[in-house]
Amino acid sequence: MASKDNMLIDIRKTVNGIEPLHFSLHDDFFAEIEQDEIKGGRLDVTVKVREAAGDIYTVKISLQGSINVLCDRCLDELSIDIDTSDVVRVSYGDEAETTDYDLKFVPHNSNMYNIAWDIYEIAVTSLPLERVHPEGKCDKDMLIRFSAEKSIDELDA
Repeated sequence: MASKDNMLIDIRKTVNGIEPLHFSLHDDFFAEIEQDEIKGGRLDVTVKVREAAGDIYTVKISLQGSINVLCDRCLDELSIDIDTSDVVRVSYGDEAETTDYDLKFVPHNSNMYNIAWDIYEIAVTSLPLERVHPEGKCDKDMLIRFSAEKSIDELDA
């Protein structure tokens, strides 16, 4: 099980031909990220690093598992399965030296790149826009409360 703090990868050591890296992430990872969207989950992460050109590397991050979010309809927790991957481009240098906004940077004096936030971004962007339980599976008490509140609002209008 990995946490946000040990999601550092050594770009140069993990490049070409080396076995991919594997991580298992659980609820504590999402709690450490300091965000409100994902409440928890279990993800298997595979990371492959390739040298692209010069000091630019491609980091392919694949995610498979489930993520817990709040249902848009009843606000109860909902588990959504994901199976996705994306590529992050990483280079050595200073962010101010380029206008390529898709490029992430590692300082010249380091080989270490933290993929924690990239994993979060890939996971959250893989979620559907509408996040709801299947019909009939929402928290009935909350739906009743929302209906009552809506009726009161309509009377006030």
